[in-house]
Amino acid sequence: MGRGLPGVRESMTTGKRQQQLLCAPGLAMAAFLAIMLWFGLSRASMGAGAMPVEDEQRTEYGSFEMEMIYKYSQRFQEVTKGRPEWEHLAEDSWVRLETAEFYHKLVTEDRHRHASRNLLTADDAYSLSPTNATYFIRTLGSIHYSLLELGTPPKLFLVGLDTGSDLLWVPCDCRQCSKANWASYGLDLNIDFAIYNTSSSTTSKPVPCTSSVCTDTLTTNRTRSCNANAPQLCTYDSNYLSPNTSSSGTLVQDVVYLNPETGTGISNITADIYLGCGSLQTGDFLTGGAPNGLFGLGPAVYSVPSTLARNNVTKNVFSMCFSSTHDVGRLVFGKNPSASLQNTPLLTVDPSLYYVLELEGLKAGDLSLNVSGEAIFDTGTSITTFPSDVSKRLGAALSSKANLESFSFSFSQGTLFSNCWNATTKAQLEALSSFSVTFKGGGVWEIQAPLAGFANSQGDLEFVCLGIVGSESLNAPPIIGFNFMGGYEYFFDMGTSKFSWGPSDCSGANLNSSSLSPDGISNISPESAPVPASSPITQPARQGTPATIPTNASPASEQSNAYTNSLSPSYISFLILLTTFLHLSVAYRNI
Repeated sequence: MGRGLPGVRESMTTGKRQQQLLCAPGLAMAAFLAIMLWFGLSRASMGAGAMPVEDEQRTEYGSFEMEMIYKYSQRFQEVTKGRPEWEHLAEDSWVRLETAEFYHKLVTEDRHRHASRNLLTADDAYSLSPTNATYFIRTLGSIHYSLLELGTPPKLFLVGLDTGSDLLWVPCDCRQCSKANWASYGLDLNIDFAIYNTSSSTTSKPVPCTSSVCTDTLTTNRTRSCNANAPQLCTYDSNYLSPNTSSSGTLVQDVVYLNPETGTGISNITADIYLGCGSLQTGDFLTGGAPNGLFGLGPAVYSVPSTLARNNVTKNVFSMCFSSTHDVGRLVFGKNPSASLQNTPLLTVDPSLYYVLELEGLKAGDLSLNVSGEAIFDTGTSITTFPSDVSKRLGAALSSKANLESFSFSFSQGTLFSNCWNATTKAQLEALSSFSVTFKGGGVWEIQAPLAGFANSQGDLEFVCLGIVGSESLNAPPIIGFNFMGGYEYFFDMGTSKFSWGPSDCSGANLNSSSLSPDGISNISPESAPVPASSPITQPARQGTPATIPTNASPASEQSNAYTNSLSPSYISFLILLTTFLHLSVAYRNI
């Protein structure tokens, strides 16, 4: 007779073949028990609250018991006490039951769990903390600004919003930065002028020059060497089209604070992002253009919207809303556009620094122009720019419709606007405001406020101009600036490569949760008249040609507390399972 295993009955009339067949039930039972043991230990190792029972565990033939322990219970603290591999979970996670903090923690963990498993829904949307509201500030370049909390402990910044660049940077470890007080820019704000400091934020992490993100981060200086054995910090050098305007410094990782727009109402959720520690600013950044930082919202993979999407915090879409009066707006990440909105494809460009749309036509008054080609949609440019010949044809058509003679308006060193009119009546202003853009796919964008108004010292309107600055460059694409964007919400959807828009009064802007309000943005001293309603200061797209960054590049996140460098219980259970099967296999072959 061959050797058998426990539970295998011997037959008096059969040989080795029947013993092999009768061995199957015992082998299956052993395999089943091994799998159950592996499953139980694996569940315990993941911090799900399952702890092996020691003194209280009782065993019976063919069965075992495990005590299920809730990780926020007093019992969990008792069982884990004195066990370093478990005790830190109780210390880090313990909150008192049935408190606001308790439910806050539960829902926050659920949302992070769902995000990591790609379970986000169309309703998962976030805004910057402390508010989703944005603010139009004329004395800071006539663009919109947003409050932004960075680092640990958080510092509050007021940053310019710019879809024509891709990097968020703030003044930091300054060698040459703007004046660090709001009064220098004619503003009386009830917030501090923050300066970021890499050493004072406990979550700040330097990015080494060996990082793939650093390799492909925009920088005009590629001559420096990077020693892998002694890596230097990653540097960035962002140049802008405004004369002699740039920001440079080092690239770091830190956290940004977000508030959910829908669902839980939980505040201060953190997310890893890249940002520039801007130690050296030049040009317009020293004289009132985004003095407290610039929020580049472009589509490059290291921008904040792309990083949030890549880390499964939000979907790869964000929206910006600007009220018709331009005073307030709204910025939201992860909010999907309605299918009923008009849309046009987002064109793929290299380098991927800004958002490019394809024009099919312009209409001014009764004139329709078949103007085709690419145009940049840039919230960081204050005044829209078109080729001079196109601008003049549009002005002539509006003059004909309003029955008014046009003139050019010169300011400072040259002509500012080519098409201006002494229009004061409602009928004249309505005739001059007849302007629309047609994009690829047939979507028509009616510009609600295409005119720039000029007032005297008493605030009375003296004349208006078509809000387009003519460009003599034959190669420069049209840039749709902020002055044309009022009265709409815009969706930049990189997930579907579509740009959508629809009329909106931005009523969802949460002004009450902010430490800043439109009333708090006041000028200390008025400018001399006449003054344009919009200043021509711009922060358009950055110069430079980067290489392509791998799509999986993202800030390195902290390792989970559930994993250590030692053998985990799940790994040990796997070895037990493997050993069991090897034993069964050898015994089976020796029958």
